Amino acid sequence: MSNNYEYHRIPSVEMEEQINNYDNDNIEEQLLLSSTVKENDLFPVPLDTIDTIQQSKNSVSFDLTFCNRFLRICRILFSPLNPYGNLISILCSFIIISLTFEVVVYFVGTIPSRFYTVLIGQDFEGFKYELIWGMGFVFCAGLGKSLVKFVGGIFYLLTRKILTKYLQNQYVDQNTFYRFLSKRMDIDNPDQRIAQDIDKFAAKLREIMEEVLVSPVLIAYYTYQTWKLCGYLGPLMIYSYFFISFISSRFLISPIVNLVFMKEFHEGNFRFLHIRIRQFSESIAFGFGERAEKVRLDKYFNKILIYMRQIIEKELILETFTDTIAYLGAILSYIMIAIPIFIGVYDNVEKEKLGGIISLNAFLSMYLINQFSKIVEQSTRISDLAGYTSRIGQLLEALEEINMELENVDIDNPFNEPPRPPNSELSINFDQVTIMTPSGNRLLSEFKFTIEQENNVMIIGPNGSGKSSILRVMCGLWSTPEGLVTKPFSISNQQRILLYLPQTPYLVFGSLRDQLSYPMINDEKNCHVTDEEVDNLLSLVNLTHVKSLVRNYDEQYGMDWDKMLSPGEIQRLSIARLFYWKPAFAALDESTSSLDAVTESNFFEKCKEFNITCITVSHNMNLLKYHDKVLLLDGKGHYATSDIDINGTENIERWIDGILVRNNGIIVDE
Repeated sequence: MSNNYEYHRIPSVEMEEQINNYDNDNIEEQLLLSSTVKENDLFPVPLDTIDTIQQSKNSVSFDLTFCNRFLRICRILFSPLNPYGNLISILCSFIIISLTFEVVVYFVGTIPSRFYTVLIGQDFEGFKYELIWGMGFVFCAGLGKSLVKFVGGIFYLLTRKILTKYLQNQYVDQNTFYRFLSKRMDIDNPDQRIAQDIDKFAAKLREIMEEVLVSPVLIAYYTYQTWKLCGYLGPLMIYSYFFISFISSRFLISPIVNLVFMKEFHEGNFRFLHIRIRQFSESIAFGFGERAEKVRLDKYFNKILIYMRQIIEKELILETFTDTIAYLGAILSYIMIAIPIFIGVYDNVEKEKLGGIISLNAFLSMYLINQFSKIVEQSTRISDLAGYTSRIGQLLEALEEINMELENVDIDNPFNEPPRPPNSELSINFDQVTIMTPSGNRLLSEFKFTIEQENNVMIIGPNGSGKSSILRVMCGLWSTPEGLVTKPFSISNQQRILLYLPQTPYLVFGSLRDQLSYPMINDEKNCHVTDEEVDNLLSLVNLTHVKSLVRNYDEQYGMDWDKMLSPGEIQRLSIARLFYWKPAFAALDESTSSLDAVTESNFFEKCKEFNITCITVSHNMNLLKYHDKVLLLDGKGHYATSDIDINGTENIERWIDGILVRNNGIIVDE
């Protein structure tokens, strides 16, 4: 068995600043709000504090920060090395189809002027010709618009796919999401940012792209055509009209962006409260907490309504401005053609042709104004896009900081010692280790302890003394600023050197077979647990009745697992998972708290039979008899150890009580 393991160092790094690049101005404002906060402490950000900070400071707006974050997202979307899809080819197809469609639209737009010419000239043959070609162009225009929408839909689909998979792979990675959730408390609701904000970002980006992507080409072409009919004054009037519109709308956009950001923030909290009600329905019902939960839900929903109302009010002003600008364009087109007509440029042109010229000018100038108006009219969409860009960009930046921290960790072998002999015992060693929480709270200093195979260890101490923290360091979730931690490392994916069982086990969205083999995935290609193994494992933990609750071992269940099984049965199912993997060490954090005494005794007997060394965190002194050594923490940064005589656990209990009642003095390793 030991041939499948080699020793690796658990990374040790110096403590970083606890909130990396969390908008330094925000940190300063929070420090001013609370004089009790110590420098470099990691502290949760109260919801009301975030709300106050965001309202008092327009930190999310259509500015350089938005541009940088948007460009960063674009680099992800349009990277030629992107494994999730080729968005560049979709974009090129969209441009080609859009330009082709605009050519057709140009000919459709000139139909009225040609009809004016043939009708005023009473040209029947010309009328039939224009009618046939007009019908053909109208059909092509309808088809072209549909194709533009279709390719836009593909663009939206691929945009969401690329961003979601990229962020999801960055977020749900080894050690990443745990560090993120425990350290980056300033980034609210990462699940919402991945599941909803990306979708809304992709939808808004599609809408904007469909409207204005080819506008620069069209603006250049229609500027040239307008110049030919109206001289330089025509394009100059339109460009001045657009410049004034753009600058004015820019000032109207900014307040909406921050409101959208805060609305999405409270949407995430509101959704999370509903998830908690579903998750803890029984606890709420037992505690008659329905009214309290309703009040809490109403409170956060009312905040959403407040921001929605503010957004609607701000958009009223913006929409009034943009719509007014759009309608003024119609008058402007006639002012443009009126100038050359009144100064005599078209005095020598026949009236039927002049009618066609006026109609053509109306189309050209209106279409040019329309292209500029489209850009101005995107103000509302751009304000929404900026809000989503800010939320996605913040998540990207935070994940990058976490990944950079992980990349800077030294993962070399501690002493460059040669591979261990095949028959040597496995062990986990703490050598002069300092254990600190992510917030910088020191729990243990110069901690020196060895956990040897076949010697069960029980960790005891008051709440907050660092019992579970030792397990986190041992499993590699927390780094250590000082000292060295070494543990064997499994070479084979089919074996585990260390398995952690929490008090509330994690049940996957999957089948019964998946529950037992987690984190391995069972599918058509790989079935890691046979039906016979499932039967044996369920029998070991007295869960054979679970077979009657499922249609088959591969039927997928979601949150129904929490309804199908009691807390004790859930713990037994996690123990069955432990017996499937048969690791060298099992880290048990109150993992048997819901079991009866007989089942508890059978569990430790089976662990001994399977050669599983138990590292148990518990307040239950009755478990001492199943262990060989006790590690006692006093909650003041000190610890003591002792061997356990199975026939004399009462002496150990007195020893524990004697140490814990000592309020002064330093406890040393005995």
